[in-house]
Amino acid sequence: MKLRTRKFLAGLLSLGLLLQAASPLRAFAAVIVGGAAVWGGYEIATRVILHNILPEGAEIPANRGQLALLVWNTAGRPEPVNTPAFADVADADTAKAAQWCVEQGIMEAKTAETFKPEGWTPKLKVIEVWNKAFPKQ
Repeated sequence: MKLRTRKFLAGLLSLGLLLQAASPLRAFAAVIVGGAAVWGGYEIATRVILHNILPEGAEIPANRGQLALLVWNTAGRPEPVNTPAFADVADADTAKAAQWCVEQGIMEAKTAETFKPEGWTPKLKVIEVWNKAFPKQ
């Protein structure tokens, strides 16, 4: 065997050993890339759905208070049956919106006294609440 061929074969053997040794690293990288693809797909799909169902120009709600206000405003700002009773909601309109949404069964209170208006709301939950408030005919 020529020297060049031996070096080439030795290089291939070294590369093969390196790839085998790096197998856990490759698996880890594949998990990261796969997870990013799933998250990206979720973000794209939920944003497309929300832009199709929410009123024109409406921002996607980022928290429970914003979601309650958007639903309540879109429903025509109806008065809740009871006086707003959530101790953690300071804004009068948000308090009415939260009370009305809970009374209608559209959203749930966190406890009897709290609504948690600043609580994070995933986009999938926004879609669920919107479809509950405004079912397709």
